Order: sequence, then structure tokens, then C-alpha cells
Amino acid sequence: MVLGDIQDDLGKALADELGPNAIYQHANVRSEDHIKTLIELAVEKFGKLDIMSSFVIFSIY
Repeated sequence: MVLGDIQDDLGKALADELGPNAIYQHANVRSEDHIKTLIELAVEKFGKLDIMSSFVIFSIY
């Protein structure tokens, strides 16, 4: 599993909690280049991309 987010501390902690088959990579989902990097990382690590999902949550203060 490849996780991408802009909150690096939380993303790294989640990847650590999920175990050795989880990788965290800093990524902003508004950046096409960042999304491409996540896909390339998944293919490099796992040989292919099976499923891709995006969950975007934001708050307005």
C-alpha cells in the first residue's frame, strides 16, 4: 500500500502502524506530478497498481 498526504508526521505514523507493506510518500493530491510519483512508487515496489483511491478532506475556518 502506498499512502500519500501533505501531513508527513501522520502519514509516516500510519505507514509504520500498517507494517512493512505500507509506504508513505509526501504528496499533494492537487499536483499531477505528485500523483504520478505515487503511481510510479507503487509499481516499483509492488510490480503493478491494482487499486487507486483518493480521499480528500478539508476544513474551512
